[in-house]
Amino acid sequence: MKYGILTLSIMLALTGCNSNQNNEEGKANEPGGYMYFFEDGIPQTISTNSPHALAISNQQSKDGDHSLQWQFESTNTLKFSNDIGYSADEDPATPLTFMAWVYNSTPINDSLRFSFKTNEQENVFFQYSLNFTGWRGIAVPFRDMNGAPAESMNQLKLLLLALPVPFY
Repeated sequence: MKYGILTLSIMLALTGCNSNQNNEEGKANEPGGYMYFFEDGIPQTISTNSPHALAISNQQSKDGDHSLQWQFESTNTLKFSNDIGYSADEDPATPLTFMAWVYNSTPINDSLRFSFKTNEQENVFFQYSLNFTGWRGIAVPFRDMNGAPAESMNQLKLLLLALPVPFY
């Protein structure tokens, strides 16, 4: 069986602030969007199609002492169900941008697909190579993604495109 573990720190829209003011869903409303913090457990808005695949980790972290750890198999998805915070009234000098940190302990010759959706219908997506070790930052403006962003986007789904070799 093909599997792996990724550690994530997720920010939706424009973020860059650090805050301990989390709302009831485990995310903080920062200037320009939401930022997930994992200090108080896994927010209810985060789910996966594999039982016991999500955990809070203090082994690797960004923006706090904890991160979300996702143990996955090649068919698993990770879903964030909440308003993405996209607005069509963006400033060309500071476009609305998805930002995240991903920690990978073993390089994989594979990619993650970040798919932004409205009620399960994909609006925009991008792919991100997992052929690295350590922390890597992601910053992709919505205008640079494939597809057409919409203010109605209310889901982010991550899925592995193909997992040719096992890793842990």
